[in-house]
Amino acid sequence: MTARNTEERWGAIVDDMVSRGAKGTDAEIEQVIAYLATIRHEKAERALVTYLHVFENMLLNPQTAVYSHEDVETLLDRVCAALARYGTARSWKSLVDHGLKTEPRLGLSMSRIVEAGRHYGYGLEAGSKPELLAAISKDLGPDSLITCNGYKDETFVRMALNALRMKKKVVLILEKVSELERILQIARERGVRPLLGMRAKLYARGSGKWA
Repeated sequence: MTARNTEERWGAIVDDMVSRGAKGTDAEIEQVIAYLATIRHEKAERALVTYLHVFENMLLNPQTAVYSHEDVETLLDRVCAALARYGTARSWKSLVDHGLKTEPRLGLSMSRIVEAGRHYGYGLEAGSKPELLAAISKDLGPDSLITCNGYKDETFVRMALNALRMKKKVVLILEKVSELERILQIARERGVRPLLGMRAKLYARGSGKWA
């Protein structure tokens, strides 16, 4: 297998390897994934999604894997990065579905999403204290946001403000008017300038202080 193969030849190689459960050498698979990431074709995107599922199954059923555990994780990292480059609804749905799986045998699935989206400024959303702790612990890109939705008690707000001190871009989304005073009061006590956001429905009309 060489880099001189035509797009048609690569397509035949991909179809053959996928039909055999991605049975090729590590170098062949990595070369195919790298190529699929550059051509931005619907068939290539489908092939990457297929690889994602194939490698997931290898981690979930190691007795059927044709590569070592370390190699499968490396190949899964490459597939996630390639899908992130596509940036389509289908590719990100596949990535998010992978990242939300909590099966320990899949390894650090959420970290793969974070790493894949680092160069594109993608952030994370947190709707609870455990989710916020998990988001803060991730090594996001410098421009990536952590948006905080849902109910925010005093502990939640303090966690978000502490993260701002750690140079994390944590945005507290205001769900109702009463949250604003609570957030500002805690921020004044801690000497932190909060980052605030508002939820808006652009297709709706309204009047009053939130319009």
